[in-house]
Amino acid sequence: MLRMKNILSGLALLLAMSLNAQSSKFFGEIYVPDNASISIFNKHTFHDGSNGIYPGVVATERENKKGYINFIYGSSWVGASDMQHVDGYVKVYHNESFIFPIGANSKFRPVAISGAARTSAAYYDNNPSFINEEGTAKMEPLLSQISEVEYWDVDGASRTQVTLTWDAASNIESLTASDLNRLTVIGWRGNQWELIPSSIDRFTLDQSSSRNLMGSEIASFSAGSITTNEAIKPGDYDYLTLGTLSSDIVGKVQTQFDVYPNPISLTVSPSLNYQFSSEKGGVIRLYGPNNSLILEKVVTGERGVISLESPIGQAGVYVIGVVDNNGSSKYQKLVVVEQ
Repeated sequence: MLRMKNILSGLALLLAMSLNAQSSKFFGEIYVPDNASISIFNKHTFHDGSNGIYPGVVATERENKKGYINFIYGSSWVGASDMQHVDGYVKVYHNESFIFPIGANSKFRPVAISGAARTSAAYYDNNPSFINEEGTAKMEPLLSQISEVEYWDVDGASRTQVTLTWDAASNIESLTASDLNRLTVIGWRGNQWELIPSSIDRFTLDQSSSRNLMGSEIASFSAGSITTNEAIKPGDYDYLTLGTLSSDIVGKVQTQFDVYPNPISLTVSPSLNYQFSSEKGGVIRLYGPNNSLILEKVVTGERGVISLESPIGQAGVYVIGVVDNNGSSKYQKLVVVEQ
């Protein structure tokens, strides 16, 4: 793969460069070498300089001694796109929610966090099954397939909710066998891909600026975003990507509803027919449209039916989770629209 560093090798920067004017712009064809960084302190605008092969892209070293674009306290960005982004690593130094303006090879594929200082991220448009020589195709039984086209390297020691994005090039319809409800975030840890409980955002992440806000576009196979249900520590995983839940582990919800992306009104309180792997029981959880935990019930016994409070009060995507005391999980999405 043609690397930006080869194109821009003559434009290496000083070890630490700060952009602390009232506003700043990148005109592309900038390369941040290993152990170097550019720090941005105010509002930054990505700008297409209309020169060179990648006129609006800023590249950083991606190997062990990485280069970084740093966003410091009070900083922000606007104007990122397929031809105007950071092809490499971005690190944020504040605790506010943030969208990383990252991509690779003319693909803008941001990742967002709910807030965690010193979190970094980069996007790779390669098959995650070949991250290392041993291969990374092993999956836990809860999963049936992983993306073959992209993954993210997100690192950080503080817990935060993480949002991944996709577009038409992500091949989501093929990945999920035309069942968007089975899409999930997964992480490579130890020697296998693990399920990270997550929910498709009803309204896709607004990618026009660093603000972590939802836009007006409804998620589809060609574009969307998905957020972890709970805060995770990104550093616990070597890489993140998109995967597919095994069809036989998705819980069955006995109620009048249709699953995303073709919702109808939820007219009755849901009841969940659950089954645990042993008599030890487990926990039933209900996550709200903002991915927050709104209901948790500890249950005993191997199987049964439990009634949950109706989530009709707010429209959006809800997730019911069944987690047994052995660590096995089942998740089912509910979509609630205005009555």
